[in-house]
Amino acid sequence: TWVPLGCVLMFNIAAPIAGGNPGVNPQGYLTVFWFCAAFSAIMFVIFALVFRMPQGERGDMGVEGSFKDSLPYLKNKYIWYLGIVFFMFCACTLSIINTYYQQFLTAGDPYGLGMSDQLAGSITSIMMFGAFIFAPVAGAVSDRMAPNSKRWVAVVSGAALLISVFCGFVVGEFAIPALVIFVIIQAIAGAFVGGGCRPMAPMIMGGTAMGATMGMAVLQFCMNLGQAVTAPVYGAMLDAFGGNFIIPSMILQIPMLVIGIVCSVLIKPFDEDTIPEEVK
Repeated sequence: TWVPLGCVLMFNIAAPIAGGNPGVNPQGYLTVFWFCAAFSAIMFVIFALVFRMPQGERGDMGVEGSFKDSLPYLKNKYIWYLGIVFFMFCACTLSIINTYYQQFLTAGDPYGLGMSDQLAGSITSIMMFGAFIFAPVAGAVSDRMAPNSKRWVAVVSGAALLISVFCGFVVGEFAIPALVIFVIIQAIAGAFVGGGCRPMAPMIMGGTAMGATMGMAVLQFCMNLGQAVTAPVYGAMLDAFGGNFIIPSMILQIPMLVIGIVCSVLIKPFDEDTIPEEVK
């Protein structure tokens, strides 16, 4: 929830810090940059002065082996299925929606809704705010499911995100109803992606500390790669389509979400009669 907290705060305070809309005061967003830089520096100093490792976590305690010893864990095909799921779903929710939805809300006719930066930021922040409520719910739901059934959290989340594609970036008389439906689905399904997929990584990797570490590393790598690749691709397509947000959104998101859903269905790492006790 620490990532959504930062996103919610900045979505709501960036416009006031900048001094209004970028069209009125385009240099104002340099103030936002320096605010974030200063805030990060302060947090670094506080962390260095205050944080202490808990007792029992120092030195080599709990270390199971070297980096070379961890590489065989990457042969597990199911962690890569999950990595692809995370790549696809996070690319859609973080790279496309979180990056460009506010721009759509502030853009003028015929492709945007012409809102102020403040209002657009507040609306976009609702989707991240959903993680505070629904990410823990997703984890609780996943905890109550059998190991091979946890994949259905990702399947349902992906299906919901796929439906939301047709409600995003809508203009005209149905713009506001579509916006409400879109924000609600993104807030819930987006939270379930993180809250439901992350707990699957340690389970897939066998329940060991090293396996869990490598599993989470794969997810983090795939998430960051998805964001790094998809955001500039969508931006280039947005320019190519003359500022039309919905066409590149559908071209990218529909096949990506379908691939993510298919890979979610394939995550069945255990024979039902031989499920290790540590992952039950």
